[in-house]
Amino acid sequence: MEQSSNIKDLEDRRSGLRFPMQQEARFRILESRKHTPQCTAKAVEMSSKGIVLECDRVLPVGSKVEIAVNWPAQLNEKCRLKFVAIAKVLRSENNRTALVIERHEFRTQGSGGFTVPPLVPGVELRGSARVLPIR
Repeated sequence: MEQSSNIKDLEDRRSGLRFPMQQEARFRILESRKHTPQCTAKAVEMSSKGIVLECDRVLPVGSKVEIAVNWPAQLNEKCRLKFVAIAKVLRSENNRTALVIERHEFRTQGSGGFTVPPLVPGVELRGSARVLPIR
């Protein structure tokens, strides 16, 4: 069987609901012993198990990333939210990267802008961000 290099063809074979979106996202590759800087991207599609990003770089397949996406809805119509997740790079070609979500949470966004506290065990949230329980 010939492997297609077109990521859109691969995405079309997926079952389940996927939702188109155009939201600002920030991510960083999680590497042991290294602090990697945040990069910007656009979240263009999302499902309960994955997310597709458009960004200006190809990410290493199999690497873990921490990602935060501006969420289009507000809490109580007043407070901006962001979706924060740890995900694994499934494939990355041209300007599109598909991620498999391993764990996630919703956080409130403070008025100070879009910052991403680490979503790694043992790290406390600081500032105005709060963790919202997932039900």
